[in-house]
Amino acid sequence: MILTHNWQHKFLILTLVFFVATLLVVAESLSISYKEALIFYEEKNLLHYLTQFSTSVFGQNSIALRLPFIILYTLSVLLMYQMTHNYFKNDNDRLISILIFMFLPGIIGASLLVNNSIVVIFCITLY
Repeated sequence: MILTHNWQHKFLILTLVFFVATLLVVAESLSISYKEALIFYEEKNLLHYLTQFSTSVFGQNSIALRLPFIILYTLSVLLMYQMTHNYFKNDNDRLISILIFMFLPGIIGASLLVNNSIVVIFCITLY
């Protein structure tokens, strides 16, 4: 059965929403690490300002600390979906490539940790 483009789009959005909800649940159970605490309290870089802004808006909790990186993950997936339109003739191939990108362990880990990697991934997909 060949999936229609509209059905694939809805499936991708539903999968992304489910996966972001899962990331939020996992982020709630993670406590701050030593390196993340150094970034949050002492260092003055982009990560510091992202986490400070998020915790000032949403309060000081684990989800607020990791929310900017989960948002960057979501935007990276959406940008990758937009980019693959020109690379794949078959919409099924496009959907499979985005699902593989979403479930890469490095991408998932980068979206849950306070580090530069998800910012770099977002900037690369933006470029």
